[in-house]
Amino acid sequence: DVAMWDRVRAAAKEVGVEQVFPDRVQEKVLDDHTPFLRAGIPAVDFIDWAYEHKDTRQDTFDKLSPAAMDAVGETVIAFLDREMRR
Repeated sequence: DVAMWDRVRAAAKEVGVEQVFPDRVQEKVLDDHTPFLRAGIPAVDFIDWAYEHKDTRQDTFDKLSPAAMDAVGETVIAFLDREMRR
């Protein structure tokens, strides 16, 4: 959902991590978010397309970047706070 992605990016900018979130929507994927989108429920995926272990057996929690996880966490909290005030 492009409008939701814009709001996520605004939240990322608010917490100073906008560089983690690209300024455009990237590829569309068919995944567990698809039924929500088809039902008219906005959704976005946070996918790091450059993550070398994506979609492999080596894709385990210990390989995630603590800085990236912190950036996503802070962004999600700011996003939810903004959404609750809308």
